[in-house]
This record gives sequence, C-alpha cells and structure tokens, in this order.
Amino acid sequence: MRQRLKAEEKNKLRNIEDIAKSYKAVLEFPSPSGGRTKIVAFNLYAEIMTSIDGTFFKKGQMKKKVNNPHEFIKASLAIDDALYPDLPFIGGSIGFAGYSYSFLFEEIDSPEMNPVGIPDFHFLYHTDYFIYSGDDFSECSHLHLDYEGERSEEELAKNMKYFREKLSTYSQASGNEMYLIHGIKSNTNQEKFIDTVNELKSRIRNGDIFQAVLSQRWTGSFRGDPEDYYGKLKQEHPDTFQFHINFGSYHIVGCSPERLIAIDQGVIHSNPIAGTRRRGSTLQEDEEQIASLIADEKEKAEHVMLVDLARNDLGKICKPESLNIKRFMEIESFKNVIHLVSEITGQLNEAIHPMDAIKACLPAGTVSGAPKIRAMQLISEAEQERRGAYGGGVGFISYGGELDLALAIRMMVIKDQQIHFQAGAGIVYDSIPENEWYETLHKVGFKEDGINDFTYR
Repeated sequence: MRQRLKAEEKNKLRNIEDIAKSYKAVLEFPSPSGGRTKIVAFNLYAEIMTSIDGTFFKKGQMKKKVNNPHEFIKASLAIDDALYPDLPFIGGSIGFAGYSYSFLFEEIDSPEMNPVGIPDFHFLYHTDYFIYSGDDFSECSHLHLDYEGERSEEELAKNMKYFREKLSTYSQASGNEMYLIHGIKSNTNQEKFIDTVNELKSRIRNGDIFQAVLSQRWTGSFRGDPEDYYGKLKQEHPDTFQFHINFGSYHIVGCSPERLIAIDQGVIHSNPIAGTRRRGSTLQEDEEQIASLIADEKEKAEHVMLVDLARNDLGKICKPESLNIKRFMEIESFKNVIHLVSEITGQLNEAIHPMDAIKACLPAGTVSGAPKIRAMQLISEAEQERRGAYGGGVGFISYGGELDLALAIRMMVIKDQQIHFQAGAGIVYDSIPENEWYETLHKVGFKEDGINDFTYR
C-alpha cells in the first residue's frame, strides 16, 4: 500500500535517515533520468545471503538453505510493472552483489580466505519504505508491503499512520560525528604490491591478458556510530552514489562515483570510470592534472578497452543496435581524484530479469580486467582472499523491474569495531609499478608520504 505524505509529515520525517536505526537502509542515488532519489527502508522482513558455505534465506527465526540462489532470488522478486509506475522503487530488495558472486557462474576458484567475514551477496527485504524525489526531495511516499497478505486496506492504512507517528517522536542523532578511526594497516606493502604488478605485467607480455585490476585492502579500528560516519561522507561527497545499509552484524557505508548498472523504463545504463589523477591543492594544479590525464595515451587506451568491455556485457542482454555511448571519456572531478568517465545505454530485452542483468555485468571491467574471466582468475591467485562487497554492486532491485547498483568502490565495511576498505589500480602493458601503488592510495585519500594520514572521511 502507498500513501503520499502531507507537508507536515514530510517536515517531521525530513531527517528520517538519522532515526530508527535498527535494521535500516538508506540509498541516495543520482537518477538515470535526472535529479536524485532517496530510499529509506525500515522493519526487516527477510534476507538472503550467499557465501562459501552456501546460500541461505532467513525470515525471523527461520533459516533455510537455497540450492539455486540466482533462480530463487528471481522468484522472490517477481516483476509487476503496473504498480505505481511513477516511483523508481516500489519495494523489493536492498543490498549488494559482491565481486565474488559472479564466481557462481564462471569457472573461477574463489579464494577461501575471507578476512572481512561478510557474504558475497546479501540483500534485505523490508516492510516499510520512504521514497523521496523531486527538487530538494519535496515529494515523499510511504510504501508498506504486506508480504503475508493477511491485513485489510483499512488495517494497513492505520498501521502506516501509527508507524510514521512513532518515527516522528524519536530523538534524532546528535550530529556530533562521534567516531574515531585509527591504526590503519594494509594487507600488503609497497614491495609486495610492486612485485605482483610485475608478475601481472609478465602475464600481459605473454598475451595471457590485456589488463588486470590489482587491489589492496586496509583495516583499522573504528569506534563510534556508523551513522555519524555516513553523515560526514555525505557532506564531503555530495554528488555521488551514497549508501548506508545496516545488516545487523555489520554495516556498509560509502559514496561511490560510479554506476555499475541501472534499469529505468526498460533502458539499461552503465558509466565506466577508468583513468585517474590525484586532485591538486589549487585550481592551477587541478588543471595541470587534467591536462596530464587527457594527454596520457596509456590511460586513454585503458579507458577505451574498458568501455568496449562494458558494451560487450550490455550487448548480452540488450536489443541489437540499441547500444549507445551517450558520453565518452569526459573529465569528472571528485574529492580526492580526477577521472575519465563514459556512459553507455541500451534497450533491455523484454525477457531479461534484473538479476540476469546483474549476472551479465558483474563484476565491472573497471575492477576486474580484460579478458574478464582470465583476469579474475589471475586476481584471485594474486590477492589470495575474497573481496566481499568490494568491486560488486550496491543498491536496489525493485518489484517494478527497476534496478540501480552503484559500483562498490569508495566503500567501507564496519564490523566488530573494525573498518575495512579497498582500492585497486588497472595494470596494463606499460604500467609503472610505483605509480599503480600510489593510485590505490590516492583513491582513498592517503598521502604519498604514508598511509597514517587518513583523509577519506
């Protein structure tokens, strides 16, 4: 059931992402059709997760193992495009499909080591959603999903009103940014990283691959409220794909610059990012970095290769001749780095379910390499641990057939009073190993003189 909120209700709930913190998810994404959309989810109903131990569906105290996770999830997200066509999201599931989720479909041996300790795929089903749209989020609808189908419309309407009244009386977060991050350490060091870069370059020279994206992961101590940390990230990265999802035993928080894929009214969108320079400290330094990036043949060749890879992925699920490069190799500046960005669209085949689109496009070439499967095999050998959510997609899958997943980069996992984050660099034939090491540091805001100065917050 849907109810549009009145003006006085919207004012009470304007900062709803700061209250009612139990099992809550917040997404604030640029819409493929323009503007921004915010989705806030409450009241967990069920969840599905996939890890090396198998796939499990959990509802309350009930937990059962699922034999075919891909088909099970498709069945749980039956598409009904006639319901509330004006909304980008009509209920469904919010979560992430991690980098390693694609190992279910490809001949790739996934590393057993999982130091972060989260699933490869984890989506939540809630009963209550607030969907904000319009200028300054002036429009808001409250959706309540009666999964059991046992309540009358009158009972549902009464319950929804009671829920909103209860939320509006909660105390809001202090806004004092009460968190502390310290003791950050990498899972590698510069010497080992450079050695691995050289090993991958040897594979490239031998014709095994054209590119592989090598990453490193940092872990530090986290004390405080993930909500405060999310609020700080939002302030510093306002135009990104913003998300905070509370999975109960852990949180993921991030502000990604890149869309993995989105489906909007039958059109699929992807915007690969490849090519990086560190931001300067002045406007002149920024301009010099931009000029350097535009003139860098290695970075441009890498970008073209990854755009072609994204087109190939979309070509598996789109109508012939519908693929279109809307933007190509444009400069975009973010807080710490400058990137080359493109955008590709295509008309989705009618028979394609959003989960099939995820299967076709995960992981992005910008976090794996080319050819994709062989690059992923070599990455697994080199990194020797599961990437978890990193390099996958985080966002929503809607019962209306819409889908929007941000690429899971510039993202943190907060679990057991620790924070984990990861960044990679694309290794190609003429890569300079030291530069690739520093690129990973720049992407998360570290300075070149050491990783103790953690500025990405």
